[in-house]
Amino acid sequence: MTLFVLFACEKSNRNEKFECSFVSPVPAEILANDTQVQLTITASHDIDQVKFLINDEIIGTVRGVPYTLTWIPKSRSGGVHTLKAIVDPIEFEEVVLTMPVVFRYHVGENAQGGTIFRVDDSGTHGMAVALEDLIYNGVKNIVWGPEEFIGAADSTDGQSNTELLANAGLLTNYFWTSFKFGYHHNGYTDWFVPSKTEMLRLLDYLTGAVSPVTMSDTYWTSTECCRANACAIDFAEKKAIVTLKADSLFRIRPIRKF
Repeated sequence: MTLFVLFACEKSNRNEKFECSFVSPVPAEILANDTQVQLTITASHDIDQVKFLINDEIIGTVRGVPYTLTWIPKSRSGGVHTLKAIVDPIEFEEVVLTMPVVFRYHVGENAQGGTIFRVDDSGTHGMAVALEDLIYNGVKNIVWGPEEFIGAADSTDGQSNTELLANAGLLTNYFWTSFKFGYHHNGYTDWFVPSKTEMLRLLDYLTGAVSPVTMSDTYWTSTECCRANACAIDFAEKKAIVTLKADSLFRIRPIRKF
C-alpha cells in the first residue's frame, strides 16, 4: 500500500511510528534553472532508498544518510511544479511525499497564454504578449476610433485604458468591444491593449531577442494623445508615432499581466 502525504508523513508498524518530511527546498522557495538546489528529507527510521521526482519525472535516487540529492534544474518552465519523494523505509511500507515548488519565469518563455517579455525581480510576475494579432470583423488592420477624446491618456497603464475604452459608449462600433467582457485567448480573458510605455517595452524585447513573436507592422496603443490622435508604435522603424485615430489602419496585439 502507498500512502500519499503533503510535506510530511507517518506510518505505524509494530506500535512504532515512521515519520519523514522534506527539509529542503522549503515551500516558499523560488527555484531557477541552472541553479543548484538541495533536495533533502529527514526520517525517523532507516531508509533503503529515496527516489526524487519532478512532475513524475525521475531526478535521481539516494541511499544512505544524509538523504540529500544535489540537483541542477534544466529547461523547467516557470510556475508551479510538483516535487515528489518516494521513500522506501527498511521496516515500514513505502511512503510518498509531495510538495509544490515554484520556478522562476524567464523572458522569451512561452507561458501564461503567450510569450513572456517582462519579468519582475521575484521571477513570478511579469507580462506576456499574445502570439497573434486581434482580428475584428475579419480584418487585422483597423482604425482606433472616432475623433473624440475618451480619456484614456495614461501612458503606462494599458489595462486601465482598455477597461475605460471597452465600456465607452462612443466606441460600441469599434474593436474595443472585444475587451468589454474579456478578450479570450489561449485560456485567459484578462488581455488588454498595451499603453505607449508597455508597447515600447515590448519593442525593446523584440529588438534584442530571438523570439517566437513576430511584429513588423505598426500597432496601436491604448494611449490617447488628444481628440484626434492616439499613440502607435512602428515596429519596422522602431519608434513611437502620433497619428489620426479615425483614418489610420493599424494592428492590435494584446498583452496581459501575471
